[in-house]
Amino acid sequence: MRILGPSTVLVALLPIVSAPPQGKPSAAGLAVPAISLCQAIERVEIWAAQHGVDISSQFVREARLTSDPGAPGEPPCWEVIYQWATPRLGGELRALVRMDGTITARPLGP
Repeated sequence: MRILGPSTVLVALLPIVSAPPQGKPSAAGLAVPAISLCQAIERVEIWAAQHGVDISSQFVREARLTSDPGAPGEPPCWEVIYQWATPRLGGELRALVRMDGTITARPLGP
């Protein structure tokens, strides 16, 4: 997996965190996502390669668990947003990774 920038620290710490099995409720009653953040980023990178989207000059700027605006009432999805390593206007990749593994991606900006 190729991850550059500040997200490296986050991803490096994820395996250390103890969590219940995926899809099962945690002690706080919150369901653990069926797809981990690491898996979501990995799937986006595979998707980009399969669809000819070059993200080699981009890094993960933000990744968060969010609700899918196109599917209200569905389980949350991962939103992964990339940023150029050097200043450019537009073209950063934004991807939604749903818990069933489907990905919706589009470039950001003009």
